[in-house]
Amino acid sequence: MADRVVASVFGTLTLWATRLKDRETLADLDPRLLADIGVTSDEAAHEANKPFWVA
Repeated sequence: MADRVVASVFGTLTLWATRLKDRETLADLDPRLLADIGVTSDEAAHEANKPFWVA
């Protein structure tokens, strides 16, 4: 039981850290790169400004 709780907490923390890093990276992309991935500056800003715990 305790192993599952620890694994769940670790998984959640890992997910949150990944989201934070991905959103920081997205915020740093220039408009040309955003266009390459089909994302507008407004969409990128909206996603980058979400808290890490929000999907």
